[in-house]
Amino acid sequence: RAIDLTLPTETEILMHKRILDKLFGKPTPNLSQQDSKSLTILLMSRDEDLIIKTLSVVANCCAFTVNIDTICDSGCILMLYELLFHKSEAVRTATTNAIANIANGQRAQELLQECIPALVNRVKSSDNDLLTNWTLRALANLALRDVNQ
Repeated sequence: RAIDLTLPTETEILMHKRILDKLFGKPTPNLSQQDSKSLTILLMSRDEDLIIKTLSVVANCCAFTVNIDTICDSGCILMLYELLFHKSEAVRTATTNAIANIANGQRAQELLQECIPALVNRVKSSDNDLLTNWTLRALANLALRDVNQ
């Protein structure tokens, strides 16, 4: 599904940050469609700290299967693919962690298929142990789908 990739305004960011703050650190968040859409919009921010905090919430939410399809419906997968190539290693690491958790969902595995070559290249080239570990976890979860193997 196509999403609007127009950069959010500062006012929109502030509005969506309230939702992020509501979800951040919550032990078992249950995402609504609006929550998920807000997270996707925040991933379009230019603020690295905000992106990393948002990715942390996405990863945490996707540890619960019930939220994975909601995240997929929001267009978040497209943003995650883009963030795999972010200039910041911290953003790339947080993105890979989120992908590793989302990849547990069957539908997400299909949507994340385009990420596989980038993840394989990351394993070959990274000297960051945490990034390599998250990447291997993401690839292992994606390999659960026969076509991805």
